[in-house]
Amino acid sequence: MTFIIKLLLSSERKTINAISMLHGLGISNGSKGKFYPSNPTSRARAAKILVNSLDGLK
Repeated sequence: MTFIIKLLLSSERKTINAISMLHGLGISNGSKGKFYPSNPTSRARAAKILVNSLDGLK
């Protein structure tokens, strides 16, 4: 495998791990249960993630 392909696979793995962690902690549940990491995040969604994250610190 070339370096670029390895880098892309590593990046995808990190994205999957991060999404799994956010879902497991109840911080984010995606859009209708699906995650679209390439799509931009709205202000409302970002605010919800922030509030859920802060609630988890209590």
